[in-house]
Amino acid sequence: MKFLKLLSSLSLFMALLMSGVKICSAQKVSNQLVLKNKADDIAVDRYGYIYEVAYDNLFKKNITGEVQYSYSNKQLGKIGQLDVSNPLRPLLLYKDLGVISILDNTLSLQENNIDLNNLSLYQTTCIANSNFDNGIWLFDVDVNEILKIDIHSSIIYRSGNLSAILANYNGPIINMREINKHLFAVTETHVYEFDQFGSLINTINVDATKGFIIGNDNYLFYDGIYFKRYQKLEFKMDTICQNKSYQKVTGEIQHIIGVSTNSTTIEKIEFSP
Repeated sequence: MKFLKLLSSLSLFMALLMSGVKICSAQKVSNQLVLKNKADDIAVDRYGYIYEVAYDNLFKKNITGEVQYSYSNKQLGKIGQLDVSNPLRPLLLYKDLGVISILDNTLSLQENNIDLNNLSLYQTTCIANSNFDNGIWLFDVDVNEILKIDIHSSIIYRSGNLSAILANYNGPIINMREINKHLFAVTETHVYEFDQFGSLINTINVDATKGFIIGNDNYLFYDGIYFKRYQKLEFKMDTICQNKSYQKVTGEIQHIIGVSTNSTTIEKIEFSP
C-alpha cells in the first residue's frame, strides 16, 4: 500500500513537471510562530505585523511572534472579519450583531462603534477599508449590494443588485480589498475589479477563495491547491505552482503568509523567479 501511494505521488509529481506546473516551496518565518491555539483568522499588514483572531480576541504580533498589542470587546462577541489593509486603521466586523469597530495601530478603539442596523443593513458579511477617503466598503447579503459609508456612517454609494449588473454573477461576495483606489470583490468563481466610483473595470474568471494578493502589475490567487498569477497589463493568467499545505494565504506582495490547513502554523511563502 505504501509503495502504491509513493508511486501515485511520484506519478503526480512527474505529471506536474511535464505540464510546467512547479511545486511551491515555503520557508517558515520562525519556529516561534507556531500558534498555541487554533486561530480563527490570520492577517498580515504591509509592514509584516501579524494579526491573530481568537474568537473575541485580537492580537498584533511582530515577526518573531511576540505580542505587541491586543484588543477584545466581550459585549460584541466573536470577531467575524478583520481588515488590516490600512495598518493605522484596522477594522473589525462583528457579523452576529452588525457592528464595525475602528481601531488604531495600537489596537485601541478610535471612535464609537458603527451599528449597521441603524442603516437597515442586517446581513453584512464582509468589509474593506477605503484608504483614500477613510470610508468603509461593505457587502450585505440581504440587499445583495456593495455599499460604501463615509466617516459619519452615512451611505454614499450603492451598487444596486449585483445579480442585475454583473454578468455571470454567482455571489455572494466573500471578500473585498481596496488598493490604489480600486476595489476587488471576490466570489467563489470570479474576482470583480471596480474603480473608486464603483464602476466595473474588469472581471477575472478565477477561484481566489483561499487568498488573493494584489501587486502593482500582478495579482496572485490561491484556490487551496494552485497558485495563479494574473498579469494585469497583458490580461494573462498562468498557473505558477501547486501547494495544498495552506488553509488560506494572506498578506501583502512583499509579505505573503500561508496559514496551515489546521490553522496552527504560519509560513512565509517565497516564489522562485
